[in-house]
Amino acid sequence: MEKTVQELCKLIYVLDNKFGLAKYYLDYIIRAAKLRGDDIIICPSPLTPEIPEAVIFPAQELCFAASDMSLTDIPCRHVRLDAMLSPEKLRAQRTEIKKAEKIYACIMDSAYFSLAGAK
Repeated sequence: MEKTVQELCKLIYVLDNKFGLAKYYLDYIIRAAKLRGDDIIICPSPLTPEIPEAVIFPAQELCFAASDMSLTDIPCRHVRLDAMLSPEKLRAQRTEIKKAEKIYACIMDSAYFSLAGAK
């Protein structure tokens, strides 16, 4: 995926996905692009194919990608979707967010371990 993005795009926006907001942002971009008739490439998440991981606009050499994607060696701009949330609500829910992050990390570790064992 990283190679495809690097070959097709000069401008890359990486969407902060700490709270799972990238999916909604990418869904909005996909809907808007389809309404305008833009040619796009939708890159699904390998673990959950119904969730987009990136949207590429080849004609504009533009990509929007969730931060879950590994784009380590590519220069890109970062969009902090979490900054759009109310700081008061985030503070109030900090404990629940930390618990959810730990559960998510455990589930992902288990999934990776299972996939590695399936090979």
